[in-house]
Amino acid sequence: MDTYFQARHYVRIAGSNGPIHEHTFRLQINCSHSSLSADEHVTIGYREVRAAMIQTVRAYDGCLLNELPPFQRIQPTAEVLSHLLYLQMRAILRPAGVKLTKITLWESPTVSISYSEAEEAG
Repeated sequence: MDTYFQARHYVRIAGSNGPIHEHTFRLQINCSHSSLSADEHVTIGYREVRAAMIQTVRAYDGCLLNELPPFQRIQPTAEVLSHLLYLQMRAILRPAGVKLTKITLWESPTVSISYSEAEEAG
């Protein structure tokens, strides 16, 4: 499942702040579940998964990431943001028995970073 949000950021490289620039981020998630419900034959409704995604990205949509915690301490790179989104989505979906296996965060149509449970375990 995918959702989109817009955010601005800058990255500090070699002691200098780069220019503030905007991305239309695309968040794509992959999930798994161990069983289907006997009556509805689904694991969890798309509505619930979409609501979890929207709840997660709402905190970043339209913001300058550098002004948000934890980005006041660490760089708001796509790598860091993808890990943070993974942890937040996992925490929301876990109580429903849904295992978040991978997220991919696209910062442009041709550039993305993925974070998966394999990275979390390692």
